[in-house]
Amino acid sequence: LDSSLTYMWQVIEGDPSRVVIEEDATLLAPVIRFLAPGEYTLRLTVSDSALAASESVRFIVLGNEPPTIILPEALILEWPERSFMPEPQITDDDQPEGTILTYLWTAFGEGSENVRFSNPLAARPLVTIASHGTYQFRLTVSDGDLESAVDFSVTVRPDPLTAWFDRHFSAAERTDPSLATTVWGPDADPDRDGLVNLVEAYAGTDPRVAGSRLFLSLAVDGDAFVLKWRRAKETFGMVADPQVSADLLGFESAESFDVTVIEDHGDWEELEGRLSGDLPERFFLNFHLHSNDGF
Repeated sequence: LDSSLTYMWQVIEGDPSRVVIEEDATLLAPVIRFLAPGEYTLRLTVSDSALAASESVRFIVLGNEPPTIILPEALILEWPERSFMPEPQITDDDQPEGTILTYLWTAFGEGSENVRFSNPLAARPLVTIASHGTYQFRLTVSDGDLESAVDFSVTVRPDPLTAWFDRHFSAAERTDPSLATTVWGPDADPDRDGLVNLVEAYAGTDPRVAGSRLFLSLAVDGDAFVLKWRRAKETFGMVADPQVSADLLGFESAESFDVTVIEDHGDWEELEGRLSGDLPERFFLNFHLHSNDGF
């Protein structure tokens, strides 16, 4: 080598604090170490004391980056859905070499005790939620060296009947067991008008406003009894079953009861039922509401 030449290495792009030029930056071929992944440009200047020339070299340093996770910010489950299987999009740089990604699903915050994972260590577990509400979830993915975490929320909307109770009764009332029989329970009658909450829901009336009526009229038309009543458009699966008894000791479903909708009032409709057939000369009528849910 020409001993009259001098050399100088300089970092001109990238963070100089992350570049170590070992021994001496004035050597022609020093050992250069990069402390972090990234893009760096170094310039070598060669001078013979009279003239100088420079050349730049660009380095792309690859290193381990944490896994990336893409998940929707929010998910809504409509009743009766209570389970879902998340579909995260996960990418990794395969560093360190031979890496096997690990996963951890957690639920946190209010109501997290209602959440069950089929396997919280799986990338895509089946998640089951016991009750309606909004829940917070976190997925953590690790490559053994670095990890990433993403949060998202899931809202489970209640069944229509539960939603009706939530609209008419506050959360403070609904969580107070002492008010179950007098205010918010299905058989409570908070406005004391003779209609319990379940009947108010069926009729489409307000359980907090007294004076609600289920039956609108009862008349005789020839050999038929004509009953008119109101029913909400959303009946919550409840079915009206008129029953008759001659002695109040036992009621049986009426054999012939033809029902038609005679007027639409928007949120509720007026129905007419004609009770005819082989009826006792004197009988009692019981209007039984029931559903497949057992109430």
